[in-house]
Amino acid sequence: ATIKRPRSARWRTSRRERSAGEHRPVESHRQTSLVEHVAAFRQCLIAKGNSPRHNRQSVSAVTAALKACGFRKLADLKPGRLATWLSDQRAAGLGVATSNHYLVAVKSFGQWLLKDRRWPENPFAHLSRLNGRADVRRERRVLTTGELSRLIHTTEASETTFRGLSGPDCAT
Repeated sequence: ATIKRPRSARWRTSRRERSAGEHRPVESHRQTSLVEHVAAFRQCLIAKGNSPRHNRQSVSAVTAALKACGFRKLADLKPGRLATWLSDQRAAGLGVATSNHYLVAVKSFGQWLLKDRRWPENPFAHLSRLNGRADVRRERRVLTTGELSRLIHTTEASETTFRGLSGPDCAT
């Protein structure tokens, strides 16, 4: 019977294993630039059938965060640096919900690195989202009867086509 090592231990290679020619997936990705990893992540999102908007927003958020933190290789990924950058961005006016979007995108990138066997762990897994309800930038409310009536009449009178619908079609 073989003894299974924990996942993180299985992916680590000892000098003896490397000299014996045994190859671990993580090792082949260690020197690859993060730009290349993000490109592969994008292709994975497309292959999964995610919407083009989701793919674009996720890749954009990951790219912006990695660049702002100065991460170039997998070994550079430090959760503390990402947390500090997000904190600095919130202090400069970034909303909590937007900060959470960056965090979720980067965490999903980290999870993809793990699942695709590019890195032995998700370095951002322990970072948590903040409570977006505590920082409401736009309070949602129900339109008054007068506001709704004005919206419908304005839409009916519009000559603009939106997503293939004329003003009167949009109003109904």
